[in-house]
Amino acid sequence: MKNLIFSALVFTLVILNKESYSQNFGLTQKQAPSTLPKSKALPEKAVKKTKLPVQTLLQSSLNGEYIISGGWEMAEANKIIASGESLFSPNLNTSSWYNATVPGTVLTTLVDQGVYPNPYWGLNNMFIPDSLCRMDWWYRISFQKPKDAVGNKSWLILNGINYMADVWLNGQLVGKIKGAFKRGEFDVTDILNSSKDNILAVHIYPPFNPGIPHEESPAAGQGPNGGQLCLDGPTFISSEGWDWVPGIRDRNIGIWQDVRLKTTGTVNIIDPQIITDILLPDTTQANIILKTTLLNTSFKKQVVTLNGKIENISFSQILELEPGEQKNVTLSPAQIPELNIVNPRLWWPNGYGKPELYTLELSVSNENKSISDKKSIRFGIRELSYELTVDGPTREGLRVEFNPLSALKDGKPIFDNINRRDVADGVSIPRLRKDVNPSILTEISDKETAPYLVIKVNGQRIYCKGGNWGMDDAMKNTSRDYLEPYMRLHKDANFNMVRNWTGESTEEIFYDLSDEYGMLVWNDFWLSTEGYNLNVNDNKLFLDNARETVRRFRNHPSIAIWCPRNEGYAPAAIEEGLADMLVTEDGTRHYQANSRYLNLKPSGPWHYFKDPAEYFRKNAVGFNTEQGTPSIPNRYLLLPPCAK
Repeated sequence: MKNLIFSALVFTLVILNKESYSQNFGLTQKQAPSTLPKSKALPEKAVKKTKLPVQTLLQSSLNGEYIISGGWEMAEANKIIASGESLFSPNLNTSSWYNATVPGTVLTTLVDQGVYPNPYWGLNNMFIPDSLCRMDWWYRISFQKPKDAVGNKSWLILNGINYMADVWLNGQLVGKIKGAFKRGEFDVTDILNSSKDNILAVHIYPPFNPGIPHEESPAAGQGPNGGQLCLDGPTFISSEGWDWVPGIRDRNIGIWQDVRLKTTGTVNIIDPQIITDILLPDTTQANIILKTTLLNTSFKKQVVTLNGKIENISFSQILELEPGEQKNVTLSPAQIPELNIVNPRLWWPNGYGKPELYTLELSVSNENKSISDKKSIRFGIRELSYELTVDGPTREGLRVEFNPLSALKDGKPIFDNINRRDVADGVSIPRLRKDVNPSILTEISDKETAPYLVIKVNGQRIYCKGGNWGMDDAMKNTSRDYLEPYMRLHKDANFNMVRNWTGESTEEIFYDLSDEYGMLVWNDFWLSTEGYNLNVNDNKLFLDNARETVRRFRNHPSIAIWCPRNEGYAPAAIEEGLADMLVTEDGTRHYQANSRYLNLKPSGPWHYFKDPAEYFRKNAVGFNTEQGTPSIPNRYLLLPPCAK
């Protein structure tokens, strides 16, 4: 359970012909005790730890931010209500609270504090109550504003909670967050105390539909993949239990990413995007296009300078912002010649070259030259394009190369994935939308790979091979120390792609490591098998979390594909919303509307072939996102003939 990373060759056991099953609501009542897993070994006994004195730590970070860590406490909401005490009293008795692990989940804290045994060992997970995901929880911390925090605006940033939260500071509700992949960023300038302690309290609500986990055993069988939790959309849907993981008892609720305090001046930089356009087929020149939003938070007109530095290249632009104005800014070599990079170091997937990375230091300063806000953004110079087969307005089965940078210049999606055409063997191809001129695509004569998808990086076809990450960790331990060995193993296996299956690993360090190790990322959002798993109840919430994900991570060169779900198409409302949003918020990558059928070889098989040669003869055709065998290869078969 601890290592929930699966290669494409050992990804998962699945039920074949899922389409023949009705929609999966999961269990409606707990399974019979006689069908539960059994072991001769006794469960590990948890030893509750002594509550430690609270020691708050504010760790200085980049861009004028402070990570609020060390000193968090957590308690069940019903205990707090019963006590009748105010959360915001500096004299609150927290002796019955737990020392909390932040970032982390509720279960992370309870295991760390010895309330429950480690669920990764034996059948310990069976002895952790499933009620954890049906309760409200409070997190609390007391901190002082750093004396060296400079600026006249203060912002509280929560980079990820699950599933919903009310955020309170010094007795005032500063905002709400909903969905596991939505940031909370709140202006706390008028609430934050500069001379005494500040008390931050976060009320965590569980998902509406946590479901009942199925416990796999010889008597109970494999059971359903997930269930009701899929209704709640942008969350860790596999935590209800899947065919490769038991139910995670808290469903990963909690403050699972870090909490920060930031100070700025009156003008903020919001979600910069760096686009790299290589002048292919020439790879000796690349244009850098910078897009960002500037927000004037003051009631006065501001004249500011936007400053950028990429290694030994510096540039700046003077801009005016009206009171309260939010201005979109684009800088390119047409205005800033220095943004044409000569002999760039290119980012390549593993096995094709080095995954070279650059850093942009971006700041905005006011008329007296003081910095109002700054960002440090790491990026790679690379260009993605794709070969696929489409139907045009007058011709069917066109084999084309699609370069998003040129084809999406009008800011509108070009592929109609709803009115697609089935071609053969379960494969479908999209149509071009009615108002799209086929000349924006490059027709290619090489049809050897038709009708399947081919991903190209810097004009080079990439033989994609890799693994699905079902989830990086069941308790969302997303530290670099924990995750890096798995990514290094991926690289050493000569893989160059990793699939973020149903978005279960959507966090900064996953993409950072993918960038560094040259892993292309097939990035799903949070839907699973069409016709089997349930669609979400709240389309707007889903799209809001998707938009947030794209804005946060679009500068990572590793991300190669956006995909709505595992094995199927998104519901029409989400399909159209995603297609539109991904053009306006990204515009540099392909939106692949189905992970199984559209320009792809259908998933599978997932069973053992007695003759390995027969396995590859049957499956060495087309792009396939999920296939493999649960069996371990015979080492003898892997030896070269001379070694046998």
